[in-house]
Amino acid sequence: MELWKQGLIRGTKMGLLFGLLALFHQWNGQSEAIRSDALYGGVAFFLGLTSVIYQMEEWTLRKQALVHYGVMHVTVLPVLMISGAYPLETFQDVMAVYLKFNLAGAVLFTVTYFFSKGVYMFRKSKTE
Repeated sequence: MELWKQGLIRGTKMGLLFGLLALFHQWNGQSEAIRSDALYGGVAFFLGLTSVIYQMEEWTLRKQALVHYGVMHVTVLPVLMISGAYPLETFQDVMAVYLKFNLAGAVLFTVTYFFSKGVYMFRKSKTE
């Protein structure tokens, strides 16, 4: 339950950051930017919320990644689909968004994995 609270706090902080950005845009009369702020805020909230999946030490990295991938399908992907940020007039449009979603996820996972591994190895070498 403690991890759930941590995730909720992280997600809320990240979402609020975009909420503040939306208020700033509203104050400056940039109402067209508010929609994208809300979209990014929703995505940031779910990313923060689910980030704790990788802290579940009893799970393998494979299980963590698969659960995270599944959760992103029921949280972030619908936000992207209903946001209006992408045209969804045809099946090809939907598939293009789905492909972009998966490519972005694969790139971000790979970069984060190797960055984390590098940080771990750097810290380990400093303690030896």
